[in-house]
Amino acid sequence: MLLMSRQQLTAAITASTASDIYYLSRKHLKSAVVTARHLQKLFSLIEIIAVDKTDCLAAFATGVADYEDSLLVVGAAKWNADYIVTRNVKDFSASLVVAITPTDFLLKWDGE
Repeated sequence: MLLMSRQQLTAAITASTASDIYYLSRKHLKSAVVTARHLQKLFSLIEIIAVDKTDCLAAFATGVADYEDSLLVVGAAKWNADYIVTRNVKDFSASLVVAITPTDFLLKWDGE
């Protein structure tokens, strides 16, 4: 977060991921108000990639088995992302955008 606030790193998520984050955060924090406050801060630091009908159709052709992951691949490619950061790298083996773990991303970013 610090790197993003200093504009040393740009990150993005899809709108559906934003919805997932809200759902999980709301469940954990047990307060819509607190959840909204935290997510507004997060969303001020990251980009939200819009996914449209063309993207939804393109997701079928990514070679990635899980449709939700396919939408992430399409969004990442649309945004010209360098990486998809995920704990589940193996599910993105067919991705056009390289998937790396959060740890590997931090190690790689620190070395650049």
